[in-house]
Amino acid sequence: MPLEIYTDGSSYNRIKDGGYGWVAVRRNDFHDWDAKVESWELKDTDEIVAEGSGGRPPGTSSNNDMELAAIQHALDWLRKNPEEAGDQKVILFTDSSYARKCITEWIVGWRNRDWKNATGEPIKNKKRIQWTFARLRQAREAGVKVAIKHIKGHRYYYNEYADRLAGDARRSQGDDGEV
Repeated sequence: MPLEIYTDGSSYNRIKDGGYGWVAVRRNDFHDWDAKVESWELKDTDEIVAEGSGGRPPGTSSNNDMELAAIQHALDWLRKNPEEAGDQKVILFTDSSYARKCITEWIVGWRNRDWKNATGEPIKNKKRIQWTFARLRQAREAGVKVAIKHIKGHRYYYNEYADRLAGDARRSQGDDGEV
């Protein structure tokens, strides 16, 4: 079965703190993508392979930054552990269409326009986008086939799991690595 990675970011806009979380799961049964989250219990047939989270102090972050940080750190783990993917495709799920589009669509135009958007304004989160895209490229260079898909937030068990990791990290301001 392919490895699935769920990512999520969290930020409290009033004080601009942040947290990110990700979880890598090997699912061994059919998954109904329309199923509602029913509990926080690990399903008997699922295996959590790895997880990570981290936080940023007040005044340093935004939700979009943390959504990208979650993807960045998950890809960093994958780059360092390509054997976890084997010869299967890895599906990385994010509930942020902004984060997905930043590293799969918009980055090409931004690089061609010297990191400015269509109206000529500097893009936000430039460094985070560059770092995240670099991790995606490095994972692919390590032989990992990665697909990044958008899912609706708060509808899937492991999206909620990643959301809880991100929220806990935001509240505790802990960090498992460089954000």
